[in-house]
Amino acid sequence: MALAMPADPSTDESRVLSVLPAEDAHDTAAVEWWFLQGWFAPPGGRRREFMTSFFRLNLRDHDPGEANGFEVLLALYDPGHSPAHRTQTWISPPVLRQAIEKLHTHNARIDPFVQRALLQELVDHGPPRPVVVNRAAVSFRPAPLDVAWDGYRLAQRADGMHLEFRDLHGEGTIALVAGAGPGLDVVSNPATASPAGGMAYRTYPRLPVLGRTADGPVAGEAWLDHQWGDFDWFRDPVGDQILGWDWFGINLDHGSDVIVLRHFHARSRQALGATIHWRDAAGVVRSTGAVTVDPRRHWESPATHAVYPVGCRIDAPEFDLVLDFEPLADDQEVPSFGTPRAVWEGAGTVTGRLAGQAVRGRARGEFHGYAFVLDHGEVVGRLTRNVDRSLEDLLPRRFDQAAVERFVGPARGTHEIDAYTAGLAVPVWDLIDRSGKRWRPLFGLLLLESLGVPSAPYAGLIACMTEMVHTATLIVDDIEDDSLLRRGAECLHLRYGVDVALNAGNALYFLPSVVLFEHPLLDPDQRWQLLRIKERMFIEGHCGQATDIHWSRRLTRRHLEQRLAEDYEGKLLQMYALKTASAASGVAECAAVVARAGPAVTAACSEFARTLGTAFQIVDDVQNFASGPIQKQRGEDLAAGKVTFPMAAALRALDPERRSRLAEIVCSPELRQAPDGCAEGIALIEAAAVLEPCRRRAITMVEEAWRQVTPLLPPSESKILLHALCLKLVDLAEDV
Repeated sequence: MALAMPADPSTDESRVLSVLPAEDAHDTAAVEWWFLQGWFAPPGGRRREFMTSFFRLNLRDHDPGEANGFEVLLALYDPGHSPAHRTQTWISPPVLRQAIEKLHTHNARIDPFVQRALLQELVDHGPPRPVVVNRAAVSFRPAPLDVAWDGYRLAQRADGMHLEFRDLHGEGTIALVAGAGPGLDVVSNPATASPAGGMAYRTYPRLPVLGRTADGPVAGEAWLDHQWGDFDWFRDPVGDQILGWDWFGINLDHGSDVIVLRHFHARSRQALGATIHWRDAAGVVRSTGAVTVDPRRHWESPATHAVYPVGCRIDAPEFDLVLDFEPLADDQEVPSFGTPRAVWEGAGTVTGRLAGQAVRGRARGEFHGYAFVLDHGEVVGRLTRNVDRSLEDLLPRRFDQAAVERFVGPARGTHEIDAYTAGLAVPVWDLIDRSGKRWRPLFGLLLLESLGVPSAPYAGLIACMTEMVHTATLIVDDIEDDSLLRRGAECLHLRYGVDVALNAGNALYFLPSVVLFEHPLLDPDQRWQLLRIKERMFIEGHCGQATDIHWSRRLTRRHLEQRLAEDYEGKLLQMYALKTASAASGVAECAAVVARAGPAVTAACSEFARTLGTAFQIVDDVQNFASGPIQKQRGEDLAAGKVTFPMAAALRALDPERRSRLAEIVCSPELRQAPDGCAEGIALIEAAAVLEPCRRRAITMVEEAWRQVTPLLPPSESKILLHALCLKLVDLAEDV
């Protein structure tokens, strides 16, 4: 499509655009991109900010049938719309193929569970939304540059750089031409360790813009960067580490332009070096490595849970320059493909002082490297902190009058406030604070996001419906089992007394109803469904516990042999499905109810969660016999007379003599509780070589269940994090 300009620029001397130097493609470069950002507005009208990055990837070494792969990022910010910031990210099919091949064969330097989950998602369903594999043909001419791709156009012509794209906020097409302006080659300061010099970087910070939208002619200003070379910006060739960067492109109102670049290791955030380039209004360029970028304010993305330093102070003492960057809006994250996941790429402003004089201007910040999932635990840890805040909103660490009245209403006489703190808050928070990975609420929140609903408004509901109930079961279970340790410290009934522990545990079964009845976003039908799910969780959990207690109380050689002859493993799996997995199944149903998912999706999510909970219990049973640092006593299940899944498997696998000896230890309180007897029992179970097969069975259960539910969940970053959580749970049996 030809660009529809408001007039022929050559006929209006005030709008003549001089020739822009050729920015042709460099075919031999491994990676190359053209970055164009700026603003435009109709005469006297509202300014709109735009950004596009067009990437060319050299695929000759990976895909002989394809010379290049392409990715385009597009963002449009319009304060007159909601949401103001909209994005579009496309990749060509060869880019997807290359990513799958590399994830199969290379260590991506990200969390290994996330790498596995990402690879499977790309193979089965493609990239997470909103990234799109655009299969339309890409017309790419390297010299002069001319790209045409399904309505997107980036082309260099005699009058400047032409950009055309669909209006992300409405109908029609936006067509812009960025004319000529002074440019410069950006190089890293040789006194720093920055790898930025490994790529060629040419920039034109202040180009006049003319164009047209569906509403008529517009004019504005743009910034053009062209970069090419190897992957030095993305990885450290020496340490083989993933790199990130903070970049600022600044147009000060008095006519000078500033470029700030800071590279860092994405994992440690250790700075590698920084450079500032300042071109004054007269065109004189000065550069130095003496510049700092100090984050002053952060923002967490609800889509990726990456945390970006959206408010920053830039300090360049040699220039006597201090600038504070603030975005026009915090939410200006742009999805990108692959392990980087996203980049914060947003319009903003700067204010500050230059040589003692106040300055201000337009700016764009780019924060790359913050969305890598280098440690799955670190990312979900941010969700965990949200869970803890939600728990504390319901159950304060110290009660006051308002907190008491929230639970039981106004006093008829006088409330004994200290009793609530001592009898509920202190023991419950003692246990909650003992680590624990909060995997049940994390599972519910990530599943809710995978169903397309932001989790933040429901974090308190999901957290209290899961973690409060789970904490209750631990307290009561420890009393029933006469346990000594829970999460590395003495059990609550030993520390505070059976009466306090039992009352606190029972109270936690009911407290989630407070959040359920108060939640402002639930309609009456949802409230009823969630209440039904909660009550069914309690019934199933107690029935599973009744079975467990029944077996423990009737643990004799005769009864044990009888159970082994009657599909004991099948009965154990059923007990686990009730006692352990009812909470996981319940939170999955809660997420589906909140998301208003249909019956088929709800049933599939619930069934997957029940399988996950059951498999988790198997792996937890295996971990009970693991050597090394664990939070429970090693062999605690054996000492307590609980015949778990791997113990039953060991009894079947051992030869008759050793099987008889293990059964004798298991059924004798004196033998199994004596240190030597417990150690002998553990050694027999290890000799049966069943622990790893049990773990593998649990992993297979989850893998097969995931294959059933994954087609019902649209591809998303949250879905990948959810899958990684499930893989990690059954591989490591984290917490309980």
